[in-house]
Amino acid sequence: MALIQIDVDNREVLDVLAKLAQRAGNLSPALKENGEDMLASTRRRFATGTGPDGARWAPNTQTTILRYLGSKDRPAGVFGKRDGKRTAKTGANLAMGKKPLMDRGTLASTINYRVTDGGRTLLVGSPQKYAAVQQFGAKKGSLGKRAPWGDIPAREFLGVSAQDARDILDTIEEYLMP
Repeated sequence: MALIQIDVDNREVLDVLAKLAQRAGNLSPALKENGEDMLASTRRRFATGTGPDGARWAPNTQTTILRYLGSKDRPAGVFGKRDGKRTAKTGANLAMGKKPLMDRGTLASTINYRVTDGGRTLLVGSPQKYAAVQQFGAKKGSLGKRAPWGDIPAREFLGVSAQDARDILDTIEEYLMP
C-alpha cells in the first residue's frame, strides 16, 4: 500500500477544515432544505402523474373508475340536482378527470419528512396505511378481502429523480463549503 501524508500548518486552511468537520457532523440544516425540496418534487409527481424516473403512472382501471363513480362520498358538486343522484354528464366529467392516486388528496397532503440520526438521515414518506401499496403495487388477494378486485399497479411517487439528486448534492455542497 502506498501512503502519503500532508501536514498543514496554515491557520486559515486549518480553520476551514475544522469548520468543515464540524458542519459535516450535523447536516440537519442541509437535510431540512433537502426535505422541503423533496416534498415539492413529490407533490409535482401527484400533479403530473409521473414517477421519479419520469414514467407516467398506470391509468385508473375501469373497476377503479366505476367504484369512484359509485361512491356518494365525493366532493360537493358531483351530484345532479335531482334527488342527489349523479347525472350522466357529471359522472362522465368525473371519470374523465380522475387522476391516479388523486381522490381526496389525502395521500399527497400527508407526504412529510423528518431529519433523524443526529442530523445524518433524511426520511420522506407518508403515514397513510395504503401508501406502500400505492408505491409498490399489490397482487390481487394479497391484501385479504379488502382489495379482491384485481392487481394494483405500482405508482411510484416517492423517490429521487436525477434532478433531485443534483439538487441534493448542490444543497449539501453549499452547506459544507459556504
